Amino acid sequence: MKKIALALTLFAIMIGFATVASAEYGGACVRYVKNQSPGGYNWDKAYTLQSNKKKTASWVGANEIWNKLVTSSRGSDPKNNSALVIDSFSGSSVGHVAIVTKISGNKIYVKHSNWDAANTVSTGYYTRVSSNRVTYNGGSKQYPLMGFIYKP
Repeated sequence: MKKIALALTLFAIMIGFATVASAEYGGACVRYVKNQSPGGYNWDKAYTLQSNKKKTASWVGANEIWNKLVTSSRGSDPKNNSALVIDSFSGSSVGHVAIVTKISGNKIYVKHSNWDAANTVSTGYYTRVSSNRVTYNGGSKQYPLMGFIYKP
């Protein structure tokens, strides 16, 4: 029975619709992306400085990374392993960030933390409905897309 459950979980992860509990990242999407690619988006030092300024080592908003911290290249076209950045919206004053894992037409597949459920790492897809708006997993709610941060 355990083998079947494991196989089903792995299959769900492979097709991109799985959520995995993760106490390691504590729900912070920016920390999750940063930890998945240390130094990869050129924000390690800036993240630490901003965290220290706020007197917490674990919370920096996705929109802060885009607006204040990122010095690496960024743009409007998704690329594999880039970081997708969503600006603040109703329900989140800090926005969201996710790792792009695949692009297929106007669908941008991602892996991220604290989006589908608190304190979880999950996979899903955003559908680009305009140059600066996306929906999530086929839903109708639109989110403000800031753009993509590329690895150097």
